[in-house]
Amino acid sequence: MQQFIVSTDCRKIFVAVISVLIFILGVPGTEIVAQNVLDHLSQGDEFAAQFDHQKALEEYKKAFDADTSNCTALWKIAEAYVNLGEEADEKVKRQYFYLAERWAQKAVALCPHTANAHFMLAVATGRVALYEGGKAKIERSKEVKTLAEKTLELDPDHHGAYHVLGRWHFELASLSWFLKTAAKIIYGGVPPGASYEKAVANLKKAIEISPQWINHHKQLGLVYMKMAKWDRARKEFQRVLELPVADHQDEAHKEDCRKLLEEIEDK
Repeated sequence: MQQFIVSTDCRKIFVAVISVLIFILGVPGTEIVAQNVLDHLSQGDEFAAQFDHQKALEEYKKAFDADTSNCTALWKIAEAYVNLGEEADEKVKRQYFYLAERWAQKAVALCPHTANAHFMLAVATGRVALYEGGKAKIERSKEVKTLAEKTLELDPDHHGAYHVLGRWHFELASLSWFLKTAAKIIYGGVPPGASYEKAVANLKKAIEISPQWINHHKQLGLVYMKMAKWDRARKEFQRVLELPVADHQDEAHKEDCRKLLEEIEDK
């Protein structure tokens, strides 16, 4: 016990001396921590740009460990888990998406005025909803719309949020009369107001803000297919093939659009 007390006292003296030296040298400890966080975030972004999402996740977690109040680190951790889930085998996809949702929930709780925190929670919740059943799926669908709208309230030019809303309208508008009726009887109904026209409007807005983002064009083409607007669908799918790869799923989107163009060739 005495050794512990002496050791503790020595540590206090050491910390005090270091603090004085830092003050004299004009290098505040908070600035060192801030720079450390920025370095890890920057390194994580570099790995993400290379589609190495595991290493990106590790760097973002280091940034969070250095500063547990850093909003950017939180939502980027959620984003990395979503990306990992999108590339994972079916057996583990669900685990990644649930982890993404938990980290995004932390981001929203800590950073309620950060648009990307709400956006990543919308994305993660949407992914998790794929593995839910019945009433839980419907409730999560409502959450996705609310979170996307909150993202746009905080950042009116968030192309990702418009994409999420476009997908939301498309998926719900695509439900058959039978499924809507069954959901109403069993669970009280699906969220109202979804339409293909609103899906088009939101996806067009996403493209207006970020015209190079491949998945915006792919999803808009799919909506046009559902509406039997074949020429417009072809135009969007062809645009996908022309654009450069910018996301880890873009090659898969391009392959899908090649097949879709063949599918509607005679339409």
